[in-house]
Amino acid sequence: MKQENLKSHVIEKRMVNTPKLLIGSLAAACCISSVQPSFAQRTQQDKQENRAAQRADRQQRFQDMTPDQQQQYIQQRQQQRQQQWQQRWAAMTPQQRADFQQQMQQRQQQRADQQLTSLFQAAGITDPEIIDLIKQFIATQQKAREPLLEMARNIAKGLPDKNVTDDKTTTALADFRKAVADDKERYDKALKALDASINYSTNPKLEAFLTLIGVIGNESATVGGTAAIFPPNPMMGGFGGRGGGFGGPGGGGFGGGPGGGGGFGGGGGFGGGGFGGPGGGGPGGGG
Repeated sequence: MKQENLKSHVIEKRMVNTPKLLIGSLAAACCISSVQPSFAQRTQQDKQENRAAQRADRQQRFQDMTPDQQQQYIQQRQQQRQQQWQQRWAAMTPQQRADFQQQMQQRQQQRADQQLTSLFQAAGITDPEIIDLIKQFIATQQKAREPLLEMARNIAKGLPDKNVTDDKTTTALADFRKAVADDKERYDKALKALDASINYSTNPKLEAFLTLIGVIGNESATVGGTAAIFPPNPMMGGFGGRGGGFGGPGGGGFGGGPGGGGGFGGGGGFGGGGFGGPGGGGPGGGG
């Protein structure tokens, strides 16, 4: 009887303690779960602060450089990013490349908007209606010239390919140039429509701004794009000039395939080559 009573007492005690243990475990789990997001947030915040500090340091060093040193720095950044991009691209699967390109397009669009906003600020343009119309114009032209961009990218892909003969390259380049020339009439009409909306032809400073960012003419590309024209802000590159061909990697235009010199996607801003793909390199890229 004593043994049975003892066993019964032990069982009852365990049954009483079990809810307490469960409650304690749940409480500990709740504490851990509440700490983890906070730790993750702090880690992310630390990374952002470190990147911001590094970006600020690059900007300051860039501002302290002479114009020649700035140009050399930009070229070095372009080469570094080109090499990094080629290594990453070679290691990706086809699906990873497709996903990466989609992500880069989204990032490019975000950065393009930020950098274009910086250009408006640098030029003292504050009218929101004018700013929106110019942004819409640029976005529309990018969309309209996607076929040209694809042609340019195909040419770029064939450059290191030994199976692509000189004759094929010559033909592809001629087709691309013809397509760009044919597109000029459409673009000129679009410019007239833009002028009717914002009257830039009667506003010397606004017309000058559109010229310097490569929306009008190709003078901007001739002198190196906005990276050279607006040097005080090292985060800005340049549109490049429309006349150089929207879409050519590193060419003067609103486009550039992956690795386009001075392209946007590498974080270098609009760059001398316009909106380029991943691998472009302006100062402050990768920030």
